[in-house]
Amino acid sequence: MQAQKEDPRYRDLDRMLARAYIELQRQRIQQKRSGVFMPRMDLCDDPNNPYITAMLEVPGMKAEHLSVRIEHGRLIVEGERTADAVSPESEVATLALYPVRELKYGKFRREINLPAGVNAVHVRSTLVEGMLTISWPRDPATLVEQPAANHSSLPTTLYPSNTATDV
Repeated sequence: MQAQKEDPRYRDLDRMLARAYIELQRQRIQQKRSGVFMPRMDLCDDPNNPYITAMLEVPGMKAEHLSVRIEHGRLIVEGERTADAVSPESEVATLALYPVRELKYGKFRREINLPAGVNAVHVRSTLVEGMLTISWPRDPATLVEQPAANHSSLPTTLYPSNTATDV
């Protein structure tokens, strides 16, 4: 049987997917080493909407335990979900009480690239029932031409951080 030749039309796609897979694996390994996990996220990028919206799962978190800020053109969401401390003596008892532990505890961090020109004034966020919703304009330069009422329907709650660049 003759080996099939590689179709050159798919070579670039194959390489792009391989690079994306390798980068994803690198991020997962880095997360495990650092002990910091990424909360799950949905990113809505509807071309017909002037705003991009991210929804992050942060169940059980309160606003005062979250940090939402912008650094070097990236939106950064950080926090820490704590569980009851387990002493080494009670670890066996804890295993008996919790035979399944799938919830993630500890520090988390998620970074999202923002369009050029987006700053803290443009970003809006809310925390409702464990879902952190963050919106920002697709193109902040066009906001000057739009009436401010278009943005008024977006949530305006902002969250604290330990840095001076709070969103």
